[in-house]
Amino acid sequence: MSLLQPTERARRAGRRRRRAAALVATLLVAALPAGAAPAGVAGTKRVPVAGTFEVNPTTRNSFPVARGAVQAVRRVPGGTVLYWSLGFPEGSGDVTFFDTQRHPLLADRWGPRGLYAPPRLVDAPARKIYTTLVVKEGGDCLCSPPSAARDEAGTVFVFYDVYAPLPPGTTSVSVQMNYGKVLSGIPVEDGPLEPALDPAEPIVLGSGWPRIDQAALAAAPDKQLSVQDLVTRVEDVAEHVTTVEAPAQVSLELSTDVLFAVDSAVLNPAAQASVAKAAATVNARAGGGVISVTGHTDDTGTDAHNDVLSLQRAQAVQAALAPLVAVQGVTYKVEGHGEREPVADNTTDAGRQANRRVTVAFAPKG
Repeated sequence: MSLLQPTERARRAGRRRRRAAALVATLLVAALPAGAAPAGVAGTKRVPVAGTFEVNPTTRNSFPVARGAVQAVRRVPGGTVLYWSLGFPEGSGDVTFFDTQRHPLLADRWGPRGLYAPPRLVDAPARKIYTTLVVKEGGDCLCSPPSAARDEAGTVFVFYDVYAPLPPGTTSVSVQMNYGKVLSGIPVEDGPLEPALDPAEPIVLGSGWPRIDQAALAAAPDKQLSVQDLVTRVEDVAEHVTTVEAPAQVSLELSTDVLFAVDSAVLNPAAQASVAKAAATVNARAGGGVISVTGHTDDTGTDAHNDVLSLQRAQAVQAALAPLVAVQGVTYKVEGHGEREPVADNTTDAGRQANRRVTVAFAPKG
């Protein structure tokens, strides 16, 4: 005869059911290919899996690896919802989701010093990044609260984030999870996932989906503040040219350590390849208009000296670049900004080297 009270027996039975569902969910996350949608999981008709990821939330190899999945990206009235899941395999040991000292995986959202970066949506063709909406001043996000999971290894919990509306023509996005994990080609579909459950309570993968607070979404302040330009940096190591691209501007950074001798504004023979690389990019990408050539220095020397040196170096690059540029109707704006616009820390050798540069910037075609 069992000595357990009825309520305790019910609790234990509930835990067994949740763990059974968690086992199925873990197998889904670990084994199914992107796009798989099995039926009959823990009482639901469909558990979409658009992509999976693994992450170690610390640099310690002894810490258990979390496993997760992106379930879906869905359009809802006034916004976009990302459904995703996360958990630790059975036997992971003492897993503490919300202790910011011992487990920083989710702490940046719910604690002051965590390392976790909330998911972001990336619309690469439109060159835009979407961050989670903030629903009120002070930083509260329209996303899963701290109560959305328990410290329970072997169980996969469902989370959600809400973003600004995507453009009507966007059919897929990339999802950047924590620690640089990027899942590409996630389809954008219509309507929230069902059944919808209270997002303040833990939701085990396979039992339902967080309910979206449409009133909070409608009341969210300027949604476009959460949409940022996607800026890429690509370094050509051989030619010492770094291409920085934003939606409205392409900027080519040429290292002056390669172009000039120390404290000189005379181009050396090695500069030819870098200038030729810049000219080829301008010819292929520029849409005409103004090409800005700007010199920059590190913080060594006086402001007056650096202003003059940076201007003279920009003038030398423009003089070498112009004969190689075949784009019709361009004009040049040549300036020296000295040390006033660093891109790195001037307290290190590497930082100072990055700051010593001449940039060639232009508007791309289209």
